[in-house]
Amino acid sequence: MARRCASLLAAGTPADTIAVAARTLANGVVEELAAAFDRLGIPWRERRGRPALPAAPVRLALSLLEMVEQDFPREPLIDLLSSRLLWMRQDGEHLPPQVLARCLREAHVRDDETEGGIAARLQALSARRARNGQEAKDVAETEVRVSRAISTLRKLPERATLREHGAGLLEVLGRWGLHRRLRVPEPVDAGPLLERAVSAALARDQAALRCLEEACSGLARAAAQVGLGEKRFTRASFAQVLAEALSDASLPPGGARGGAVHLVELRELPGRSFDHLLVIGLVDGELPARPAVDPLLSDEERRSVNRAARRNVFRDSTTTAEPLLFHLALSSARKSAALFWPRADASGRETVRSPFADEAARALGRSAEGVAIASIPAPEDCAGATDLLARAALDAFAEPAFRVSPPADAARARALISAVAASSLAPRLRRIARAAIAERERVRAFVGEIAPGRFSGQLSGAARQIAADQFRFGPEAPASAHQLEEHGTCGFRTLGHRLLHLKQDEEDDAELGARERGTLLHRCLERFFRQVPLPLRGIPEEIALLREVADQEMAAFAEETHVGHRALWELKRGALIDELCALIETEKGAQPLELERRFGFAEPDSWPALQIDGVHVRGAIDRIDRGSDGALVVLDYKSGRIESLRRKLRADSVDAQYVSLKSARRTPTLGESKVDLEALLELDPQRRKQGKPNLAEAVVARVARMRDGFLEVRPLDCDYCDLKPACRLVALPTDPDENGGEVPRA
Repeated sequence: MARRCASLLAAGTPADTIAVAARTLANGVVEELAAAFDRLGIPWRERRGRPALPAAPVRLALSLLEMVEQDFPREPLIDLLSSRLLWMRQDGEHLPPQVLARCLREAHVRDDETEGGIAARLQALSARRARNGQEAKDVAETEVRVSRAISTLRKLPERATLREHGAGLLEVLGRWGLHRRLRVPEPVDAGPLLERAVSAALARDQAALRCLEEACSGLARAAAQVGLGEKRFTRASFAQVLAEALSDASLPPGGARGGAVHLVELRELPGRSFDHLLVIGLVDGELPARPAVDPLLSDEERRSVNRAARRNVFRDSTTTAEPLLFHLALSSARKSAALFWPRADASGRETVRSPFADEAARALGRSAEGVAIASIPAPEDCAGATDLLARAALDAFAEPAFRVSPPADAARARALISAVAASSLAPRLRRIARAAIAERERVRAFVGEIAPGRFSGQLSGAARQIAADQFRFGPEAPASAHQLEEHGTCGFRTLGHRLLHLKQDEEDDAELGARERGTLLHRCLERFFRQVPLPLRGIPEEIALLREVADQEMAAFAEETHVGHRALWELKRGALIDELCALIETEKGAQPLELERRFGFAEPDSWPALQIDGVHVRGAIDRIDRGSDGALVVLDYKSGRIESLRRKLRADSVDAQYVSLKSARRTPTLGESKVDLEALLELDPQRRKQGKPNLAEAVVARVARMRDGFLEVRPLDCDYCDLKPACRLVALPTDPDENGGEVPRA
């Protein structure tokens, strides 16, 4: 559509004789059209302004009133503290919005009414961090800033006149710097298109603030005129009246002044005329629009009532109004009318063409002209510098084997890229070339054609040295099985977690989390085995002791850690105790020698770290028993699903390797086994050189790759990865029916 407008303008058609019409310009339609026109440098303007109600300053003001009425729920409060329209920080306060949000979520705040309020939850978080030896300064600053915001909003009058309500709301927004933030644009250095977009957004927000001020003053004047100037309204009533007043307000029309393409809705066309009319969005359900659903009567029942009454008791407005609206719109075109509809939606699903388009084609005796589905037009169809630059880069830099469209002729591609390189687009082309080189390397490394390079997982220079220092794994900072298992799963996880220190915000779950559940079960079992006489005899007294110990441990655990909603926690406690009892009933004769045995930690009772060729390893063994034959048995508690456990026990699993290595270090009397333990657990470098497959060698090799900065993306399973939103290479389904063929794994 935008290219059609560009062709008309290139042919000498005045811009103000062209109109682009849609059934509605809401829901982002006008923004999408404006972006398309801006890319091609086509001037445009709206005939009517956009509604004021969805504008950011208006939504912010209404959210303040709603927030007070709802006792400051957490997520709206986070949105307020994170708003770029306000300046709520004072001298000495430096926490960014994401840290404030993390503290509130980690404190499991609901609102300022539940469980003692926000201040109590934040104080509990500070105490919990202090017990764990963690820093709590950010929690203290969060509490100060939240308390100040709540105190300010509570000063909004609960019952007052409309004038007092409006003045109080505007005074709060002014105190928080809304007017000042909207007067000065933020510095932008990203090209003219983005700068123009920032200026337009700033103008829109300034106009929205004026609408808000006019609505507040207008309500006060209207109340005085009808004799309600001194009537006192509740805060909720004022919010409702203000929202209704703003729902009818419009912002000034956007776009260029003077000669420009008009963006209009179909209902605005009757009585006007244009040389060229372009109607977009001819999709069934949009044009014509779907009829409103009657909550009481079905379509058949409504038709039955009409037949029985012999008149149209129920009128189907879409049956009559929509065709008339479309007819009147087409009548406004003096020279040409073009109809446009997409063949697929944004998700790639096929759309159904409007019956209006079918009827127009039948009446004209013409068939629809399909436009090739291509996000980048051919060189001869490019209507702007952006499209031309994209086409030149695609033909010159894209890997032919990975293109969806057929590669261009080599001679034409070279000629086009040479012309672009000699033009004013050369600086942008150089940036694209650097990015294209990196992208080609990523794709080829991902499919296994080449080894990972600097753009696909192999660090170099200073970054490589940082990795070598971070993964030295000396006695002061030993490695853990989890760190090496994470690298074995996907190197990007190691990069994100260990080098970039990316963290996932803790989810505020109403139930006990999986990690906390495992910790609690470990604590209950450890305390039980330390108190019960050994070996276990399978008598009722042992189960009674377990229940008593578990109750005490769970009560202490609930004081230290978030366990979810209290009612759900009580139900979960009973289920966990039943699980523990079922486990102990199968443990008759068990005689644990060690419980939660830690090694490699800076604690007095910790065993020394495991050492393999300069690699120090630390960890914890859940339990060591002595078997009936005198052999020592290492037990590792797992409470997850069997599918996840099978993955942990696969051949290349470091988790399985380290259980064996831990036991080998401290249990030389493992006895006979079907596994060649001498080779499996060989720690002597000279004997490992003989080439036998052993786990110690695998650990040393993996640590060497980590120190070398080898952090390639290997998405074996991305479903539960917390870095998935930040990763550009997500695992594809391996089912041939889903992916059109088996996905090879390098």
